Amino acid sequence: MAKSRLTPLVKPAISIAGAGLGAVLAGPLGAAIGGWLGDALGASTSKLLNDSAHKFGEKIIEKIADVSAASLVDKLKAPSLELEGLYREALCQSLRKVQAEPELQPFHDWFSNWERCLSGTKPLNLATIAAEQLAPDKLNSLFHDTMVSLDAQGRALRENPLSLRRAPRTMPEALDSGLNTRLPAILRRTFRSLITKVEYEAAWKEANQLFQDAVQLELESLGLATQRIDRRTEQIVEDTRAIRDRVEREADVPLLVLDLAEPTTVPWSIPPARDRSADIQQALTAEGRRLGAPDPHWLSEALAGRRERLTNARSDAADPIDETEEYAVKLKEWYGRAAYLLGLQHDAQTSTVRSILLVLRISNTGRMPAEKATIEIGLSRDLSVNEHVSEPAPLEPPPEVPSALKDKIAAPIAREDLDPVDWYPKWQRSKSALRDLLSPFEFFREVRGDSQFQFFRAFIPHLEHGSFKLTRPLRVNFGYRPARPLRIMYTLHATNQPLDSRGEIAIEITETGAPPDR
Repeated sequence: MAKSRLTPLVKPAISIAGAGLGAVLAGPLGAAIGGWLGDALGASTSKLLNDSAHKFGEKIIEKIADVSAASLVDKLKAPSLELEGLYREALCQSLRKVQAEPELQPFHDWFSNWERCLSGTKPLNLATIAAEQLAPDKLNSLFHDTMVSLDAQGRALRENPLSLRRAPRTMPEALDSGLNTRLPAILRRTFRSLITKVEYEAAWKEANQLFQDAVQLELESLGLATQRIDRRTEQIVEDTRAIRDRVEREADVPLLVLDLAEPTTVPWSIPPARDRSADIQQALTAEGRRLGAPDPHWLSEALAGRRERLTNARSDAADPIDETEEYAVKLKEWYGRAAYLLGLQHDAQTSTVRSILLVLRISNTGRMPAEKATIEIGLSRDLSVNEHVSEPAPLEPPPEVPSALKDKIAAPIAREDLDPVDWYPKWQRSKSALRDLLSPFEFFREVRGDSQFQFFRAFIPHLEHGSFKLTRPLRVNFGYRPARPLRIMYTLHATNQPLDSRGEIAIEITETGAPPDR
């Protein structure tokens, strides 16, 4: 395999590796900027990826995204390797340098908020990074969302608002473009300079070596699994040919065939996953207005005295001092419950619209009934299959404003004509059109050791030749993970079928902003 063909694949793999190491060493901030710091991993990691590609084929480079931060945490978890300060200082210094660029000077307030947030000592309030976000096409979006969150935290530190996080604001396109153009090179130079400092050098070298060892183990495992799949695919072709030859010689036998009855549209479309945290923050304001809750700005002012007492660690800090503060505490608790329920509602809506129902059809195309037929299918183990996410109870009304405070609080009147929040309008899925034709038999899940597949088995006592049956739907939920093609591996067995039927069904999944016509 020519090395020149590998270069376009190795570069994004290096970025993913840098993001994965950053996630382990510095949490969400490390993941967000780690994709730009892949060069700091050194030539040895690049050579490792090239060698793995030569040994296992180009597919292994595409699978580097599967080497997630989560799978490496135990291998790198040590107090001496906690390097959040390194990533935080590198970003802070780099932003100071890039701010001097003429096209970025109009955005002084953004840089001030980032400086306030990164140079302080308070923990960074960033959303947890999921493994699927460490993918080549997701890293720029991850960095953008992180910088928006850091801006919101910087504003919160300046304005000392309500403990609920400040709602993020939209980053100007010119600022976003300028950062992506100017910041990576400066950040890499700054980071390489910092890792030579006494306080960081030893820990960085140790973490880098441990990370490389862990990646090598993961790549070996993935490579061997890829080889097993390739060998199994070759065996499927050989077995299918043997079945056909046997059927031609012995005509009076059953022949089981499996295909897909639903979805009937190819490719199958689902909406992109939405930003859960941002959606909930916006929904809190909307639901408060719909249900008549007082303005959050009033709530922040009403609790200012209580926050000051808590800061000064007074013994009576938590006790409301008057009716206004007592009501404000109740209202804050209501906002907390509302945020929790909106989160559950977001999970349920996402599960509903980012799922597909798989209805399989098993047919007997032979010349004899199939006796005691067994259908076994395998799906990737990391998929969520037939896991139900239920809708939570609706939000209760906020606490009623005490009569003595009604003249002081500008609370909106509850608007019954406002609809509850809907994050995926027009994307609600209908039930399977084949539901009335489905057979009573269904699949039962089985997990086998360290296999990369989860298996589902179903049993049909008798299937006449020339007939078919439809399975009960298998619901595959992508949740907040990126959509990807599905591969269904299957084995069909009958006690009187000469050889088992084996095969694979591929389903293409795409993400689109508008629901397709079905």
